[in-house]
Amino acid sequence: MVVDAYNLAFTALLLTGGTLGDRYGRRRLFRTGIAVFVLGSAACALAPTLTVLLAGRVVQGGGAALMLLQSLAILATSFPGRRERNRAMAAWSVVAGVGLAIGPSLRSGQTGKLPSGGRIRVLPTLGTPDPRTCNCPEEQRGG
Repeated sequence: MVVDAYNLAFTALLLTGGTLGDRYGRRRLFRTGIAVFVLGSAACALAPTLTVLLAGRVVQGGGAALMLLQSLAILATSFPGRRERNRAMAAWSVVAGVGLAIGPSLRSGQTGKLPSGGRIRVLPTLGTPDPRTCNCPEEQRGG
């Protein structure tokens, strides 16, 4: 049920995220996606009930949908040459594939017991690129 909440929001907003990026700017939507995802992650990490956890997962899915398409669009416009763009897309795909493969294993180590017997949940940090360093013209960055 927890995974379904994320997947439902992610797939429902995937196409909408692309349209919004074209309309309001890729960089702006990428940043919004990061902020939404982080807020959803915080809600999940602090969730006292299953309902709050599910709501946090829905928010995470929405943020991820915004980030995914914008990251690819920013990448495509940052590398105007076909060869460079292909290499960048290949690197993006490798990183995404490796993250998908090892993510569940790493996730299992993010919870642990406190010495007092309580549980602790760790909110992972995001290592995301800065869209301001994009090599594309300002109008393509959505600035």
